[in-house]
Amino acid sequence: MKTCKTCGHFKRLYTKYFCFLWRSKLHICTLHNKIADGECCESWARRRVRCDLSPQRFESVESDLKALLRLSEGKDG
Repeated sequence: MKTCKTCGHFKRLYTKYFCFLWRSKLHICTLHNKIADGECCESWARRRVRCDLSPQRFESVESDLKALLRLSEGKDG
């Protein structure tokens, strides 16, 4: 169903107070730069889920896990 909540341009607003962030009840349409009212417009776009599945990412995670394993083995003995 095409609604604002399923649109890729639909983002939640956050309020900042010093170093704290609070999630607001308001949402914004980043395409039109206005508060979303829940009605679907003609510019509806599918949300894209972006994941970094590159080999470099997996290599860095593997090296981090190996380092953690070495550190945990050193604390046991």
